[in-house]
Amino acid sequence: LLTEEDGPVARKEKFIVFSTMFREGVTEPENKKLKKMYEAMGLSQEYENLGLDNTLNKILEDIVGDDIGVIDGTINVEEREKVVDGLKNGLAGIVCTTDTGGESLDFSDANYVYFIDDDYVPSTEQQALWRVLRKGQKREVSVNHLRCVDTLEEVIVDYVDRKRLIAKMAMDGVPPTKEEMIFLDDTDGKILTDLIK
Repeated sequence: LLTEEDGPVARKEKFIVFSTMFREGVTEPENKKLKKMYEAMGLSQEYENLGLDNTLNKILEDIVGDDIGVIDGTINVEEREKVVDGLKNGLAGIVCTTDTGGESLDFSDANYVYFIDDDYVPSTEQQALWRVLRKGQKREVSVNHLRCVDTLEEVIVDYVDRKRLIAKMAMDGVPPTKEEMIFLDDTDGKILTDLIK
């Protein structure tokens, strides 16, 4: 998606990749933290056997051919701001944990968003997305969710979407549209217990 002819790399656009799983060696800062933990336990060889040399940001840098910033739970607020400012100054994109992405950051220099996985707390993902859709965003934003079809993930996402819609109706007092009522009524094959059977 990043390198397709209509993707951000070909169009010289900026992107943000969000995931809830950028922990335990997936990004470079987390990789270093994990390596220190293994070394402290005297398990350096076991760490090497994990093969975590290719962190996600390094893989993306190889694909994109440009620098990728990282924002995860390991960096402080000042470093986060430097990474965000980097979008204006040469970074091709940022790899960011979904929950960290919801903490007062302004990603409006990016206009492509990729969610590698879903955060099943709807507000966390929405806050991360709002960091790109902030005041000052002048371009159309492309939002992409990478999901596996015919899996439990699909059922859970459907459940969360229904929950989000019901909360909107209850909290905001907004009556459902005809399409939303059809969505809420259509449970054929989407109920969690049906999939588990």
